[in-house]
Amino acid sequence: MVSEAPELVDAARRLASIHDAQLVLNKHNCYYDFLDQYLRDKHLPLPVRERAVNNLYEHEQQGISDADVIVFQSEDDRDRFDIPSATPVRVIPNGTNYEELQQEGNPDQLARDLGIPDDQQVCLFVGSFDYEPNHAAARFVIEELSPVFPEMAFLLVGRNPPRSTAPNVYAPGYVTDLIDALRLADIALCPLPRGSGTKLKMLDYFAAGLPVVTTSVGTQGLPIRDGEHALVRDEPTAMKGAIRELARDEGWRKRLAQGGHSLGEQFAWSRLLRGYDELLTDLSTNNNE
Repeated sequence: MVSEAPELVDAARRLASIHDAQLVLNKHNCYYDFLDQYLRDKHLPLPVRERAVNNLYEHEQQGISDADVIVFQSEDDRDRFDIPSATPVRVIPNGTNYEELQQEGNPDQLARDLGIPDDQQVCLFVGSFDYEPNHAAARFVIEELSPVFPEMAFLLVGRNPPRSTAPNVYAPGYVTDLIDALRLADIALCPLPRGSGTKLKMLDYFAAGLPVVTTSVGTQGLPIRDGEHALVRDEPTAMKGAIRELARDEGWRKRLAQGGHSLGEQFAWSRLLRGYDELLTDLSTNNNE
């Protein structure tokens, strides 16, 4: 029995007991940490915020105590919790369809469909925009970045993008093939102000060989080195400067893209799924003993 979220652990525990199965808890995020980041912007009294965050932490910790096996997506997340000494723990990172994202796609057709001029460099941001951090990051792109770079196109790809009247912002929502958008882009963006867990968009960017500008939130759970795999800039002014540097220097874009591409190879699902195969084999062996 596998539980993917804190709110499902109690039900999964009961089902595991009914079927005499082991409970595998897959910890994608530190939800209490994300809640803390979110509430910091809501101007709540500190005791109220701390109580809400602590309650969620205790709920997550209880789920970890109840699990028979725990899978984390990063060492950082594992270190945030107390793990019972007898509980097996695996760290299996999130991944990407690395080999699939090597395809050429049809970026020219996508550009024509969206009306993006041939002479505009494209900055791409991928995300589900009904997820609050992605929505906030998209608003930053629309309100802070697009006016500063009127000569560039900003492409927002993913579910429920925010509306924009900016002439250089293109927000089609879903596209037929993500590869087309990745191939169309000159620079990939991950300007998240908050969040938790590994960002799958970062892995897709790396697999596609794109130079990336991100906040430190985008690096969570990944061994990213600033200036080698991506440009990590938390201040808006610094992020704008990084985009300007990359836009002007094709050689710099290529070097940064190569660094990220090399890092991304280790996050190919074709490699990472072996960890789950080994986990399931071990569970099956233990159940038969």
